[in-house]
Amino acid sequence: MENLQCEKQLVGDNALQMNGYPRTIYIILPSDLLNAQMRWVRVLMGVFLVDEKKQQESSNLPSLFMIDEFGQLGGSIDAITKGFPILRGFGIKLWLFVQSIPQLKDAFGDRWADIISGSTVQVFGVNDPETADWVSNRLGVRINPTKEKKNWRSRPRVVSERVDSLLTPDEVEDILGKGNNLQIVFPTQGRPMRLERLTYKPLPGFNPVPFDMEGFFEDW
Repeated sequence: MENLQCEKQLVGDNALQMNGYPRTIYIILPSDLLNAQMRWVRVLMGVFLVDEKKQQESSNLPSLFMIDEFGQLGGSIDAITKGFPILRGFGIKLWLFVQSIPQLKDAFGDRWADIISGSTVQVFGVNDPETADWVSNRLGVRINPTKEKKNWRSRPRVVSERVDSLLTPDEVEDILGKGNNLQIVFPTQGRPMRLERLTYKPLPGFNPVPFDMEGFFEDW
């Protein structure tokens, strides 16, 4: 790679060796460098995952990879797109954030449905028709019977049934819109859950930026 700062991160001794101790690693790109350094991020993520699979053979520590804006990485990370089904066997969990179902399809191609079927899916901030349709279909339907009685002595009997979506796509966009603080979670087992999202910013004493970032990226 032509960028010397990126190259420096990919050569030399492995700084990611856990050695049996927990460790948290943050990779944060400034917004104006996202497009320029996406290739570096893809390479680094691939290296992390391959290395972590090797370390899991001798360590009992589970690993969680939280990747925001996964659909914006600009290319495929083979260790994720091809190895997604087997990573959990190595104690590796992936928490991927995408903007929509179309973005997920772009990232995983024809395998996107298999990826979703084996994962817990958290949905919020829906503002596109295809994602709303997917949520509506995933929630399923309810059957509303219509009953009638011949006379006041008889028992009511079902004369017809109407099948309705639990939530229509329009209702999904209304309930899960960006202005609302609700989410729907589809666990791998069990029924869907409608939950309230935690708003962390107003919490007393919480500082989302724990250090002064001015000049932090000057070497870039």
